[in-house]
Amino acid sequence: MKDKNKTKSQLIDELVELRHQLEELKPLEMEHKRAEESLLESERRLSTLIGNLPGVVYRCLNDNNWTMEFISDGCVELTGFEPSDLIGNRTVAFNELIYADDQPLVWDQIQSDLAQKRPYRVVYRIRDVRGEEKCIWDQGVGVLSKEDRLVALEGFLIDITEKIRLEAELEKAKDLALLGEFSSAVAHQIRNPLGDILLGTK
Repeated sequence: MKDKNKTKSQLIDELVELRHQLEELKPLEMEHKRAEESLLESERRLSTLIGNLPGVVYRCLNDNNWTMEFISDGCVELTGFEPSDLIGNRTVAFNELIYADDQPLVWDQIQSDLAQKRPYRVVYRIRDVRGEEKCIWDQGVGVLSKEDRLVALEGFLIDITEKIRLEAELEKAKDLALLGEFSSAVAHQIRNPLGDILLGTK
């Protein structure tokens, strides 16, 4: 009987200790909950920010397909494809959208910059789901592991098609203005001697 009472006493002591430990854990649980809520809020803000950028944020592998691990919703406007179509090359690989003539340039430029551990910037053409040509400005960086191994590329794509078109039109306008000035100067040079000749014949 004595042993049984002792065992009960020990169990009560253990229960009291457990309750005490649970009370001590409550502040930690609250802290964990606050940290979790803060993380969710940060993720929500980041998602809103990325969703409102006038371009595409991406994370891809440094492989021949530029296999996407993440691509923002802006890719729908840029390419006509949903993010899920590009992630893991599910429907199409991003490299397939790049003009064949531009693919070596893109690869060489990015690899050169990665080798020197600097951000890359490259301009190239893609063809969207409707077959329309777009000019892209791509800027990103290599993401390294703790062991200094390249694990991914993270970057930003912007459609600069309209900018390129406007620059070409401006250049054409400048050329036409120069041609107009040249024509005017030539006409002036021709008119002066002709005027002298005509005056001399009177």
